[in-house]
Amino acid sequence: MSESTSSYPHLTADATGTGLVPQTGAVTLLRTAEVTGLGAALSEALSP
Repeated sequence: MSESTSSYPHLTADATGTGLVPQTGAVTLLRTAEVTGLGAALSEALSP
């Protein structure tokens, strides 16, 4: 598997698992936007 060059955080887990599901969902959404090009398109559309 190739190493990500994204600036988004990597998933982390601890023994309690606190916050793991919200973090996983957020990172999954961000990665999807990155792969599909949605993030770049939104950045371009919203830039002045």
